[in-house]
Formats: sequence, C-alpha cells, structure tokens
Amino acid sequence: MGQWHAHAIRRAGSRVVAIVDADLRRAELLAARCPERPAIGADLADVLARHAVDVVHVCTPIDSHEAVAGAALGAGVHALVEKPLGPDQAVVERLHALAAERGVLLCPVHQFLFQPGILQAEQWLGRLGAMRHFEMVACSAGAEQGGDPEQVARDILPHGLALARRLLGAQWLDAGWYTAPGKAGEIRATTSCGPTSISIMVSMHARPTENSLTLRSDGGTIRANLYHGFATLEHGAPSRLDKMSRPFAGAALVIGAAVGNLARRTMRGESAYPGLRELVERFHRATAGLAEPPITAAESIDVARARDRLLGARAVV
Repeated sequence: MGQWHAHAIRRAGSRVVAIVDADLRRAELLAARCPERPAIGADLADVLARHAVDVVHVCTPIDSHEAVAGAALGAGVHALVEKPLGPDQAVVERLHALAAERGVLLCPVHQFLFQPGILQAEQWLGRLGAMRHFEMVACSAGAEQGGDPEQVARDILPHGLALARRLLGAQWLDAGWYTAPGKAGEIRATTSCGPTSISIMVSMHARPTENSLTLRSDGGTIRANLYHGFATLEHGAPSRLDKMSRPFAGAALVIGAAVGNLARRTMRGESAYPGLRELVERFHRATAGLAEPPITAAESIDVARARDRLLGARAVV
C-alpha cells in the first residue's frame, strides 16, 4: 500500500519526505518512483529526528501498527494508519489515548467512506425514508498470492463495519451478531437495529470478485460499486411495467454511472483505491487545522469494538 499512499499524497498536494522500511531495498525502489526523491531509512525514530515530518502514513502489517503508529504519535506526529488500525479494541483505544495525550490526530484508512458514490449515497439517504436492509459483500482474490485467507478476510471486515457506522450511526453497535460457521477466509454475519437488518459477507473463495454495498430503503435502493467508487439509485413503483423494465433501467443506470466514473478517474489520474486521495487530503487539512478530522476517534473505536464482537461470535470450521 505504500506506493498508493505515496501517489495519493502527491495528488493531494503534499510531499513525500521520507520512506521507512526494514528492507532498505524496498524503500529505495519506492523512493525512485517519487519525483521529490524522498530520504530513506530503516528506523522511524531516526528518520523523524532527522527530517521535518508532519504526518506518518503507516502501511505496514497489522501486527506492527501499535509499535509504528505509537512511535509516530509519541514523537508528536500525526498518523494515518491502514486498516485495521489495531488487532483489537484495546490497542485502538490505547493509540487514540496516546494521540489525545500528545495533541495529534490519528485516523484509520477507511477510504470507502470518501468515495464519490458513498458521499452521494449519504445525500440520497436523507430523502429515501427508512432503511430496511444494509448489505456489504466482498469477494476477494487478496489471498491468491500466498496470503493467509483468514487474515485477509479479517483485514477487509472493517470496511463494512465502517460503512455501517457512518451510514447507520452508532446505535446498532451493541446488537448481537449471528454468524454462520465457515472455513477460514469466510465471514458471514447478520444483525439488526430497529427497522434495519444488516448483512456483511467477506469471502476469499466466492467468485467473481466483488466489492459492493446495497442499501434498500422505502424510497429506493442504492447500489454502490466499491471497487470503482460509484453508486446508482433506483426508484420503482409496484407495477407490471416497472417489473418488466427494471432489468433494463437498472442496467442503463449502471452503465451511465460506470462510464462517467471512468472518465472522472481518468482525468484525475486515479488508477486504484478510489476514496484514498480524498481521505488523505481531508486528513492533511485536518492536521493543519483547516478542517475537522475525516474520521473521529469515536468512529474508529466503535469499528474496532464491532469487529471484536463479530469475530468473537464466529466459529471457523
């Protein structure tokens, strides 16, 4: 993820000052792709002591997040950390407490929240009435290059929880999860809150690959393509004509949105991870005191808590 963060940093109008990696050769390869030719180092504390750094982007494996982000925060530097921010709620709370103590900002990379489609969906939801069902599906090939399917699935899970927290609020977090037993790399969970049922599926095995969000409300259904960053809104009346035309109308909406989205991303030079640049830009502005944090500490901790509860209710067979 380091290369995509470096790309987003530059596109957001900031500058890559230094790249830190225990493997200096990897740091050199990434630095060579950055026009500003950043410094490289193997030790974060040493780099922070030698260079003026405003924000540390943590793109390391999850088991190193507490140590790496903690070192940045302890040095009084803001930190943007790839999700999951920590392996459990306790680590996430400790990191946020340290950030508050040092007077700096800490933010997890939940970039889906800042995709154009999700930002548009937030506006649509305000006029669609009660939400009846929230469904996030992630069928990933992320473990096909030798990764641990279970760990990859666990790392993807916070995306769905962060979307639910942002779009549904915090009231559902204490609802009990029903989780279907499954093999490693398969997470299937449901719960409900008020009029809304919630379903999250993460699979390393189901095909074709997919990353989608469907929100069904009284006034219409929103379908968001999270791989590409766009969404569509379908209204419909209960009539025979609507039933007949629905497949064609829905397909036309998707084609129109996909073409427009591709054109927008091409013009922006956004080849991957839609939403990341927007999150980076908002976080950098927040660290400069020009905007509010894009993700609050409460949201971050709530997602970690929901993840712990869901995984604690799950049986892997």
